[in-house]
Order: sequence, then C-alpha cells, then structure tokens
Amino acid sequence: WDAAAKSAELPLYKYLGGYHQDTVPAYASGGYYLPGKGVEGLAREVAGYVETGLRAVKIKVGGVSAREDAARIAAVRKAVGDDVEVMTDANNAWKDATSAIRAIRQWEEFDLAWVEEPTMPDEMEASAAIARSVAVPIATGEIHQTRWDFVDIFDKEAASIIQPDAGVCGGITEFRRIAALAAAHSITVAPHWLADLHVHLVAATPNATWVEFFTGTDVLNLMEVFKTRLRVKNGGLEIPQPQQCDERHRTVGTAAGGVKIDRAFPARLDAQHPLGKVRLVVGEISHDRDLEWTLLLLSLVTVIGSLLGACQFWVSLAKHAAAPAQRAQGDQRGPKGGPRALGSTA
Repeated sequence: WDAAAKSAELPLYKYLGGYHQDTVPAYASGGYYLPGKGVEGLAREVAGYVETGLRAVKIKVGGVSAREDAARIAAVRKAVGDDVEVMTDANNAWKDATSAIRAIRQWEEFDLAWVEEPTMPDEMEASAAIARSVAVPIATGEIHQTRWDFVDIFDKEAASIIQPDAGVCGGITEFRRIAALAAAHSITVAPHWLADLHVHLVAATPNATWVEFFTGTDVLNLMEVFKTRLRVKNGGLEIPQPQQCDERHRTVGTAAGGVKIDRAFPARLDAQHPLGKVRLVVGEISHDRDLEWTLLLLSLVTVIGSLLGACQFWVSLAKHAAAPAQRAQGDQRGPKGGPRALGSTA
C-alpha cells in the first residue's frame, strides 16, 4: 500500500479514499498506575492533555478496587470538564462478567465513552454479557487477528466498538476488511496503538472514530525512531502531507511523505544506555533499499503470523464441526464399542 501510494504521489490516506481531509479525531492515551501519582497527579496529567488541544483522554482502570477507580474517574471528569470524552482501559482486569458488571455500573454516572477489554480477549461470551448489562459501551479487539476473530465479536455482540491494530490483525488490507464488516454491523472502529500508522487508516475509513495518541515517548518509545512527529490541530491530529517532509530523504513506513527514520537515534541510544552498546536494526542499515527490504521482511513476518492464526481458527472450526458426528457415532455403540442393547441408556 505504501509503495502504491508513493507511486501515485499521494499520501496513504488519500490513496485509500481520503474520507477526512485535514484532521482526524484523536484521544490522549495515558492515566497509567504509577507509584506516587495518586488521584491529584492523575487529574493534573489529563488536564495537561487537554491543554495540548486534544478533546478526549483515556485512563487505566481495574488495577485497584472499583470504588477507588470511581474516585479516579471522578477526578478526571472534574479536571477535563463535561465536554471532553473520557475513555477507560481495563486491560483484561476482571476474571468474570459479574465482577466487571458490578464495577462498571459504579462508573456509569461519569458518561464514559467506553470501557476497553474488561475480560480476556478469548472470552467473548463474557464480554457480550457485560455489554448487555451496562450503559457504558464496551470496546475490544486490539490483539485479535484476521477478520474471522472479529466475526466472533460481531456474532456474539460482544462490543459496540472494535479496536483492530493493523500491525496485529493482518496488515492494512485485513484492517479494511474488518472495518467494512464492522460497518455492516453498525459498529465503529477505534484502532489500537501506533498513531503514525493509524492516522491514515482512520482518515480513510468512514466508520472509524478515534486515533490513539501518546503525547510523549514514556510508553510508546518507538516514536523516538521517527524523524517526524504528528501534530495536534483543531482537537485532533493533523493528517501528514508530503510537503511537510524533508525532501532530502526517502520516506519509509505507511505514510507517503509522512514517517521517516531518524538515523541518528541509534547513536543517541548508545550514548544514553548505561550498560554498553545497544543497536537497532535500522542503525545498521546504510542504504534506503536495505531499509526497504528490512521493512518488507518485517511485513512478511506479520503476514505469516496472521496466516498461522487463520489456520488455527479453521482447525478449531473443523474440530467443532466434527464433534456432533463423533458423538452420534458413539451413541450407536455400547460401553465397550459393541452395539448398544435395546432400551440401554448408558
């Protein structure tokens, strides 16, 4: 997709359709549990995100009691006001649907945009039970692979917001298929993680609503490798344009003219690391073509992982389909494999 967009001399989002033309909605992702932060520190943190111009924030929940989290959410709502969206991320905090429902109901008064991943990602029955029982929308999908995983979410009505990650779900092509299936089910898309990639996909997807954005590099330090940085504008993120980039270097990554590798980063990392030399693969590459081959190899690894996930799905489906026939065959045999006697219920 990136190569085709470059060939057409278009940024990726325009090559994919360009639903948004200037900015996309984005939320500041943070609110982690840290020693000494406390409720007041959390309130200051989210207020700082709003001061950057963003109109939505996300914090972690589920790491303390539901009552303690209620106090944290109340402080966040007070700090950002009623006009800023507040999302929460539980990171699979609850072991069962009942525990999640009891916690989330305590937070409904704060008008949350969603609760993310309340239970484990392979427990869609639990997620569906939660979604039916609370007033807060449920979001999930960040580590689901291929559209078949998401079909399970749709069929079980386990979430009203899905969060595919193009680096996990099978690439840009699979992301678009997932988004189209979601649209057919009246479900919105708010992709997980790397904003430099997903800013283009959200900009090209009509039912996509938010880009997850880290304002610093404390959590998502991959941005340190990039020479370019996304910019906040009009409450969201400005969509990168080719003319914003340094023409002395070829572009890499997903944005035609958007993302560039900062080749000085490995040297800075070497100087800062206290235990000796640390190398990144991009730091050992001297030519743009070598870098392109490396990125291609990484893409192939992602595709192979997705194919393995799809194979696992089909094997499980085949076993599930064969189970009724195996049970029926067993019903025709007695305890030791012989014909069952008339009237037997064993």
